[in-house]
Amino acid sequence: MTLSTNRLALAVIATISLLQSPLAQAKGTLGPWQRECVGRFSFELPGEVEVAMPDYQRLLSAGGLHNMPYTFPGEALPEGQTWGDKQIAGYQIETGPEADLTVFAAASKDVDARYAARIREIRALYGEQDAERYRSVESEFPATHTWAIGPGLHHLMHRDGRLFSLTDDAARDAANHEWVRHVSATVRSRKVFEVPAESGLCLHYGFLPDDGTLWRDIGVTYRLKSHPEIEILFVDRTASQTPVGYKEKSASREVQFFWEDDNPVRGKQVRLLSPHLPGLMQFPDVKIAGYTGKSSFVEMTRQNGIVDYGYMAFVKGDSNAKEDKPDLLLYVIRNAERARGTPLNRNEVEAIANHIAASVRRR
Repeated sequence: MTLSTNRLALAVIATISLLQSPLAQAKGTLGPWQRECVGRFSFELPGEVEVAMPDYQRLLSAGGLHNMPYTFPGEALPEGQTWGDKQIAGYQIETGPEADLTVFAAASKDVDARYAARIREIRALYGEQDAERYRSVESEFPATHTWAIGPGLHHLMHRDGRLFSLTDDAARDAANHEWVRHVSATVRSRKVFEVPAESGLCLHYGFLPDDGTLWRDIGVTYRLKSHPEIEILFVDRTASQTPVGYKEKSASREVQFFWEDDNPVRGKQVRLLSPHLPGLMQFPDVKIAGYTGKSSFVEMTRQNGIVDYGYMAFVKGDSNAKEDKPDLLLYVIRNAERARGTPLNRNEVEAIANHIAASVRRR
């Protein structure tokens, strides 16, 4: 056999091997991989996706710095849901639906109705003086509907064909007011798989330009259109110093905590499938965007007895690093009950997760 023949044989073997790989098996129903972004990072997703968005009622009110209830298009908020996305880009900003000026006017009336109900509630409980803390005010920003909520302001903005909601605590924090001014002037709508080249933060269907220094905690959840049983979350979060008196969690502890206490699955049993010593909770290393973290692949038995699969990886950030080293979280979870047709199998779910993890890079 000649050298060229050897090469041809090897190429055929490699091609057959590729076609038999889990990712290749799923490729026919997934569609082409496309690059998406969250925060300051981009990554590849397979096929077309749906993006979870903050609950509309939450968009109409001032939110706190905690997980936001989220829903996929056309769905109601799941009862009892505690897991949700975050979108803090300097301060909290929430992205709403696409909207023209007519929709913006209707949403503004919804804000008025929401706060009017709150005023009636406060007046009945605490009296007129406390109720006066809530009032509609003229905004200093264009296409913005503003309410005073105690010492702060809640803004509903119409920018670049989309609604945005944010809170201004200028009475307590002048920097917050300057941030609101920056958002008003620069935030814009962004399509899925549109990855801006300029410095800034990718949001849910939005983009906020900045100089690379804004503190952020941004998580976006996706669901594959061709395989709605597959849900994907990516989080980019500026690393924070551990408060005095608290024990800092390692990447392994973050992964363990996710499956044991903090996961969106709430299954009755989670069994570790990724390589480990029996009886020991060990997680293999993973490289995400050049940073070393810990990964896990598990089998989940849900409350109804259905067996599903999930991948979770976590990179522990460093607030003392000379260059930005954030916390990064990626999960890929299957919910077979949502499948249209045959759900992706264990190997296919794991292959998709590994591909996404390997594709992450700083923009």
